[in-house]
Amino acid sequence: MVERRIKSLLVPYMSFVLLLLLADVIKYMGFGLIPWYWKLKNLFGVALGGTFTVERFGPIWFLTCLFMVTISYNYAIGKLGSPATLKFVLLAVVSVAIATLITFSPFKPSPWGLLTVPAAFFFFWAGHVLAGIGIGNRRAIIFVLVVLLLSYAAYQCGSAFKLNMKDCKVDPPVLGLFLAAALSLIFMWLSRLLAPLFNERLLQILGECTLTIMMLHQYVHYSLEEFGIKGVWLTVTISFLIPLGLHFILLTTPATRMLFLGRSPTSFPSKKVSTSLSS
Repeated sequence: MVERRIKSLLVPYMSFVLLLLLADVIKYMGFGLIPWYWKLKNLFGVALGGTFTVERFGPIWFLTCLFMVTISYNYAIGKLGSPATLKFVLLAVVSVAIATLITFSPFKPSPWGLLTVPAAFFFFWAGHVLAGIGIGNRRAIIFVLVVLLLSYAAYQCGSAFKLNMKDCKVDPPVLGLFLAAALSLIFMWLSRLLAPLFNERLLQILGECTLTIMMLHQYVHYSLEEFGIKGVWLTVTISFLIPLGLHFILLTTPATRMLFLGRSPTSFPSKKVSTSLSS
């Protein structure tokens, strides 16, 4: 498991970070500027990832956090079994409590997204439970209705709502995590309802491109602004299309598939939509 996750998450993480650093060198030296990360403090930030990365490198925290929570959650599965057992439920409660304590902490540097792991662990557990009971289960529907009612009451009482996983900020505490889970469920319901309107193969292809888009879109966005290209729709569109095009370039060679996409050098995008939960 660990070796597989290193290949699928950490190797692409390092590859994309090095690619973006190289792109900065080319971009800045080409225009006679000094790369910002040549300053030791900024280079240190890129090396630590997590909350130490900002702007163009902002999204890179996700892969290291995903690596840590995947390993820890699968370890818990091996020790405790089903997520519905009392011990596993208690572990999920502990993860929410730790995430809440981190939210209230005034100083919370999070290298590689380490402090985001407790909140992410809760979402892994909730998703695993949901996979077992089904998104249309009556208990899932009741959960969404109760959370929405509590959230409305909290809003009327003046509560602010904010979920920033990277910076370990959940408002209101506990309820903010539940609301995020409830909204995810609503999104799943809408996706199932609207699925017949979309081409299944097209959605699968876009889904296979998400890693590249996530790692590169913010870099493209900030670079466009640096060159004076503005306008929300224009920058969003270009920030989507350039990573999308690069993704298909990365698919063309065994080395780039392995280094950037975490795939076997001999693998290609599947022609069939996978329904496996283990992948």
